[in-house]
Amino acid sequence: MSFRCRMALLAGLLLVFSGCTLDYVVKDNFEKTSRSYATMLRWQEFEGAVAFVDAPLRDDYRKRIESAREIRVLDSRVLSKDCDVNTKKGEVVMELDYTINPSMTVKTVSDLQKWRYFDEGEKRGWRLESLLPEFK
Repeated sequence: MSFRCRMALLAGLLLVFSGCTLDYVVKDNFEKTSRSYATMLRWQEFEGAVAFVDAPLRDDYRKRIESAREIRVLDSRVLSKDCDVNTKKGEVVMELDYTINPSMTVKTVSDLQKWRYFDEGEKRGWRLESLLPEFK
């Protein structure tokens, strides 16, 4: 095999592996980001969770936070998690068990989280494109 042929093969392999590495990094980042967000919800750190929300939704997200002032989250479960690196979109389905003060009745709400990966500019990383669920 000629030197040029070996170099072309090596370059091709590097491109394939770098693509796989990028996909792994994006997917791993989704795992970490969605887990951090879930932890914030579990501990009622709603104001901190705003940092994960895409800028155009932040005002509406804060309105949901305001309406959730009297709730107390008791437990949370991630039911499913899906990340598509080709479309740069992710989805998490999470259940939150909660009470509304002063009631002791335990309720459950399902939270469908829609995520999108941005790889340019200030938005770089995963951003939430859905609102906090309504606690009724």
